[in-house]
Amino acid sequence: MPTVAFTVSAVSCLLAGAIGLGAGLLAGAVVFPFVLIWSARRMARRQLAYLCVPTTLRVTDDGYECATDQSTTTVRWSMFARIVGTPEFWLFFIGRQ
Repeated sequence: MPTVAFTVSAVSCLLAGAIGLGAGLLAGAVVFPFVLIWSARRMARRQLAYLCVPTTLRVTDDGYECATDQSTTTVRWSMFARIVGTPEFWLFFIGRQ
């Protein structure tokens, strides 16, 4: 959708005589999809580097603690509105989510 907006804006500018702005918007329409893919891959790589580390999960009567070398997160069971156990997963609901 942004590529279409860039292209329509570029054509409008070119027809109005704003050649520099039109050319810039047209270049943006061509480059935008590649930059979007590159940034999505970069963000995914960063997330995987954070998530794919040795992790210790400690479950207690009060809640659970998830610890790595870089961080520790503690969550109390009272935070969840509902907890549903299935054969494969536990589903934790916060409000309606």
